[in-house]
Amino acid sequence: MKYTNNILQTPIGKISVYACEDGLREIRFQNHKKEPLTDLHVDALKQLEEYFAGTRQIFELPLSLTGTDFQVRVWDSLRVLGFGETTNYGSIAHSVGSPRASRAVGNAVGRNPLPIVIPCHRVIHAGGGIGGFSGGLSKKRWLLNHETFQFPTSRRDVASLVSVGI
Repeated sequence: MKYTNNILQTPIGKISVYACEDGLREIRFQNHKKEPLTDLHVDALKQLEEYFAGTRQIFELPLSLTGTDFQVRVWDSLRVLGFGETTNYGSIAHSVGSPRASRAVGNAVGRNPLPIVIPCHRVIHAGGGIGGFSGGLSKKRWLLNHETFQFPTSRRDVASLVSVGI
């Protein structure tokens, strides 16, 4: 299967968008050689630009995901999260039918091949911590703030989020 990629300059740095004939395959926070654009690349780049411009909240792209059944279930559950909505690892574990698998969910989230399109940046710790992100914490904060979620900066702010169930 042949993969192609292209690079998009965004407010959080360059991202590479990979696709194959079956669909969008991967997004990386790295710089790679540009290749000829396919129709899917054009569509993916346009939708990402719209997301960063604040005019798109839902991605409508064919995806070509490779992972375990569990990983794909986790990634599918992330796609249900709305723009600006957050969740935690335990909630995802429950939603995929494995309520004791929070750590496995964390591993699956960390292996998400399509950050932003599959919004793993919307997963935070149950206690209010920001959690990890493949692109780094500064990019995760930017994405959360872009979606109008103001991440807490003090313990008092974290306590107020926990008390309302975030």
